[in-house]
Amino acid sequence: MDRQLFFNLVSAYGADPKHWPLEHREQATGFAQTEEGRRMILEATGLDAALSSYRLPDPSARLHARILAQASSRTTRRKRLVRYGLGAGMIGISLAGALTGALAVVNLSPPPALTLGDTLTAFGNLQSESEIAEDGK
Repeated sequence: MDRQLFFNLVSAYGADPKHWPLEHREQATGFAQTEEGRRMILEATGLDAALSSYRLPDPSARLHARILAQASSRTTRRKRLVRYGLGAGMIGISLAGALTGALAVVNLSPPPALTLGDTLTAFGNLQSESEIAEDGK
């Protein structure tokens, strides 16, 4: 392992060998025994200690309340959107089903049995000229 690779490893993962990737751990442990390796480990140990001791301050009550209010309003909006979206979807599906059913009945049902007389057409009964003349009187 060379100096630059060891430096990158210690800079990224810290001084504790347990945090180093397994594929580099054995070679890095060997390099850590050198004078230069011990110096890099010592520098990284100081940084690790500083980072480990840092604590974030607790959030203020005002920030806490604001976060809860925003989460509540977003949840309410999401619930409303889901409720209305599902309702609209169900209405659409129901209408599509009704239309499909109506079309199926119209297309698949046999035509009504008509008793056609001699003079019955699609436009009504045919009348002779004498019948038309009688109706006109």
